[in-house]
Amino acid sequence: MELPHLGTHCAELTCNKLDFLPFTCNLCKKEFCVDHHKYTAHNCAESYRADAQVPICPLCDQPVPSKRGEPPDLAVNEHMENNCKNKKKKIYTNKCSADGCKTKEMIPVLCESCRQNYCLRHRHPTDHDCKGPTSAREQALMAALARSKTNSSSSSSNNSRSQSSSRGNNQQSARRVLSPAFNPIQPTGHARSEHAAKVSTLQGSMSEEEALSRAMAASMLEVNGEQTSYRTDGGNLEQEDEDALLARTIAASLEENHRINNREQRNSTSNSCSVC
Repeated sequence: MELPHLGTHCAELTCNKLDFLPFTCNLCKKEFCVDHHKYTAHNCAESYRADAQVPICPLCDQPVPSKRGEPPDLAVNEHMENNCKNKKKKIYTNKCSADGCKTKEMIPVLCESCRQNYCLRHRHPTDHDCKGPTSAREQALMAALARSKTNSSSSSSNNSRSQSSSRGNNQQSARRVLSPAFNPIQPTGHARSEHAAKVSTLQGSMSEEEALSRAMAASMLEVNGEQTSYRTDGGNLEQEDEDALLARTIAASLEENHRINNREQRNSTSNSCSVC
């Protein structure tokens, strides 16, 4: 060559071409020819420095810039804790099961023995005082207790419904006893006047509503099997006991009047048939 002192040989070992206008790599600072001046062409060892990719936040899908030479995970973590715009989705949802620990982790950390979730500080069995297989028995016990509690609540609701239905039945029976339609055969003439006199004598100054309420109270006491305790205070019964006794007396008297009227009606019918 006429001018051997001009130009530079390519730094690529497989090339070594003399180039009068070489390219200098800005990372490894070596000179290459036009065919090997790119990072991939000469396998630049410092090419990672030029890979300035920006990570994306997995929650808000926004780019998170970081400093050169700093791991991108730190920048993403700081962004998720402080500057992330997606506040609706909770990040730390896995609560530690250790007593007194309120730490929450982003990912679940399960113990292989007790199958409970713990934080990174209590993940080892010795750190959270792991009970091993006994924890499964405790979980079964807690589940059984929860089932028994639900069963007891359902049974109590059923009892309340049965009591309300029995109360309604008692009310209907009391109304049927005190209503005029209770007697299928109505007395006529002198028998009707005697019947009205007996009912007025039994009721006294009470109205039909008051007599109905007292008869209902007596019927409820009979259905529930409650026994009225007679308490004496100076030889006099309490007001509630007197009301219950009076209601029972009225109901029994009405039943007796009904039977008497039926018997008189049958006798009058038989006498009329014999005369004919």
